[in-house]
Amino acid sequence: MASLKKSTLGLPTYFFAFLALVVSGMANSAAAVENLPDSFYERTGLEEMPRIDYASMPVVNVKDLGALGDGEQIANPYFERAVEALQSQGGGVLFIPKGTYHFEMDESNPASMIRAYGKSKPGNIWHPGGGEGLENIHFVGEGMESVLEFEFTKTLPHYAFHSNAMMITGGKNISLRDLAITQTPFNRQRRGGDVKTGNSFRTAKTDQIQLINVYVDQGDLGLGFFFSKNIWVVDCDIRNTRADNVKVDNCDEATVAYNYMEEPMDDNTSMIYYKQHRDTPSHGYRFLQNTLIGPGFGRGFIMAGESIRVEGNWIERTYGNGIASYGLLRDYTVIDNTLVRSGLAARSGNPRPYHSESHYSSALKLTGGPAAVAGNRIYGPGGMGLRMKGMEGASMEGNRVELSEAEGLVFLKGETPDEVAFSSIFFEGNTFVQNAKPILLGGKFEDSVVLGNLVSQAPIDEGSGEEIAAGFVVEDLDPEYFDVYAFAREETAYTDFDAPTSTDILERIGEEFVDVRDYGALGDGVHNDTEAFQTALAALPEAGGTLFVPEGIYRIAPMEEYATFPFTKIRQHIRIAGRNNIRIQGEGPGSKLIFESLDHQGLRFIGCENVAVQSLMLTTDETAPLRRNRALLDFSGCRGVLAQYVSTEGGEGPAIQLDNVNEGLVVDCLIEGSGQYGIRLQGACQISLSRNEIRETRDSAIHIDSYGSIIRDSDYVTVSENRILGTLEGAGLVVISGKVQLLDNEIEDTYLSGVYVYQPGMGWAMNELTVRGNRIVDCGQHIAHSGILFGTPLRRGDRGRVLIEGNEFTDLRHNGVHVAFGRSMIWGPQGFYSFTVRDNTFENIGGTECLIELQSHSEGKDDDIQISHLDVDSPSL
Repeated sequence: MASLKKSTLGLPTYFFAFLALVVSGMANSAAAVENLPDSFYERTGLEEMPRIDYASMPVVNVKDLGALGDGEQIANPYFERAVEALQSQGGGVLFIPKGTYHFEMDESNPASMIRAYGKSKPGNIWHPGGGEGLENIHFVGEGMESVLEFEFTKTLPHYAFHSNAMMITGGKNISLRDLAITQTPFNRQRRGGDVKTGNSFRTAKTDQIQLINVYVDQGDLGLGFFFSKNIWVVDCDIRNTRADNVKVDNCDEATVAYNYMEEPMDDNTSMIYYKQHRDTPSHGYRFLQNTLIGPGFGRGFIMAGESIRVEGNWIERTYGNGIASYGLLRDYTVIDNTLVRSGLAARSGNPRPYHSESHYSSALKLTGGPAAVAGNRIYGPGGMGLRMKGMEGASMEGNRVELSEAEGLVFLKGETPDEVAFSSIFFEGNTFVQNAKPILLGGKFEDSVVLGNLVSQAPIDEGSGEEIAAGFVVEDLDPEYFDVYAFAREETAYTDFDAPTSTDILERIGEEFVDVRDYGALGDGVHNDTEAFQTALAALPEAGGTLFVPEGIYRIAPMEEYATFPFTKIRQHIRIAGRNNIRIQGEGPGSKLIFESLDHQGLRFIGCENVAVQSLMLTTDETAPLRRNRALLDFSGCRGVLAQYVSTEGGEGPAIQLDNVNEGLVVDCLIEGSGQYGIRLQGACQISLSRNEIRETRDSAIHIDSYGSIIRDSDYVTVSENRILGTLEGAGLVVISGKVQLLDNEIEDTYLSGVYVYQPGMGWAMNELTVRGNRIVDCGQHIAHSGILFGTPLRRGDRGRVLIEGNEFTDLRHNGVHVAFGRSMIWGPQGFYSFTVRDNTFENIGGTECLIELQSHSEGKDDDIQISHLDVDSPSL
């Protein structure tokens, strides 16, 4: 992992002049880059993908030009020189060996400048070729370990979405292959005023561009394409962006296929156009065989234009629509897609009720035509399953909707009662199983055939007519889908901070005692003990019991039989699903489990009740330069959980994760060197995190948010008496959701704030927060971060209360308590009715003890937003 303290280049100008004389010889002597195999192009949808003959091209290795790839040296000039060398000979491969190449903004470089809202400002960290455009240049690395790391100037006053890490303008025949792009530091706040970021990769007005096996971690947009054509994005891995993972706007002939995308904070993928930007619709969009998990705020896939194909995609747990039209649609196909838990915004308690409306929260929202919609499977949506409006010439066959929280299907009325809403529609052989509300037939049909559709309950006819209603046959239908998160969709009855004790959970554990070694586990650190663990767990009776793990080193490698679980693409090493009253108990750090894959959860409980893990060490001997989002210990959709005396080392995701848990404890644990969060709560309620020690995490030591397998506030969470010692890129305690109290914690040596409150997505903020009795020392080492930073806009409303009292602030470089602003983020009526800062002590504070800003940051976009701030002129200290 790269250090955050970077050295300057410090090389004389004549050094680069010398390199220019010899670089062509280097290009001729460098090893050739192999072409992609034929099997790559033989997959469905890639048959027409242009083949790039890498093997015939000259190669320039950036390390031959002096780039170190050590994460310290500023890499910009070496990469610029490599591009110049290739351009001088008509193109070729810029080869990027394994390493971390650190880029920073050079405000003296004209190629770094952008225009946003009529202003010229620095905005491109690396703009190869500048505005002149590149031709026949191919950036090729050695996989995820060839990392381009971008850090924006810490004081850069730019607005998100209009700045870029890597920007290509006006290029032709360009590719990126087998490399990684990331940003530093941790930056999940949307449109924030504190940590500045931009799009990780962006191209505009480019023809013939391919991104193949590119990894992206963080950024506003992951991959952004604008006013370009002949685009191919294949086998890429994009995660953790503040907006869309992939955005293709106002483009033509674009294929996004076989990619993995996870946890953006806006639409996972957008392929649309805007009428005000072009005279004709975008055409030739293809979205094929992708896996999408998330977003926490936004939709899975949105589309607009003509000649669009959406096929074979897996879309899991989206806040808004799973697949949706976003304007004019003509000549499109949506077939064989699977949508699991789409439209989670529709659940009761959503702080933005507007997003519960069907146009935003339906799983599959379609309009226009002609269209073919077939073979799609929609499971457990939060809102409507299929929402149809104003369609003509559409064939819909073999679609299946199960266990929707609203109607499985709605044909919406036209603008007037006499308007034909559906013309030349063929609707046959679709199935609707045990949805919460009957099918609603509202629109008027003409020249249409509706027949042979199966439903669990008779439809309601509000204008479509008896002939249309007769096309639905009522039968007793059983669902394929089962929802382990059903309890988390309901509003909890909790009214106070009253998490269970460890005794409350342990007294429910069954009496049976099973030793994992009796079922074949060797614990020698060599053999794969996964099968033995799973067999021993299966031997526990239905009443539960204890799986004992004696001292030893247990190597755990994923096995397909246990790695999968229905209706999710998230995998795990050890699976405990649908079990109750089970404990896994070791003998302390000497009972060590080593997980072999960074792309699988480690020890995972799914849909369990009253389960505990005690006295184990969990780790992995693998590392990766990017976050992989997988926990060493994960409780998902569980009630009554305990993690106690658990030690963890490393990993590239959270160490311990509670995803949609009711009533849980993480106590007396030791977490060291986590590659993402120390402890993460996702929509977890009635939780206590106490007496844990968390050292040197990459991101937040404790992170409390809303966007889990079901999206909901984390309510009644107590974080007390924990010790946090160091974060490399993140904050100490992060609160972005729910009702939380932070009591008597010791927080030291964090890069971002000791306590950090912000909004990662528009419209979702914390409710109530008490910060009392904490000791905050040497926190906020980033130039924009204070001891406590409250980044959620401070405005009047009825949603929340904040109390910061009785804390000790020592040796801070900036402010003690800082209420700061980005653009206004809280939409709708919610806001704060009380914000109090009192009775804190400050020693050796570099800035202001308590700074509350009453002006919102604005760059010309806020004129139509009315913001009413609280009247806080002289807050009590």
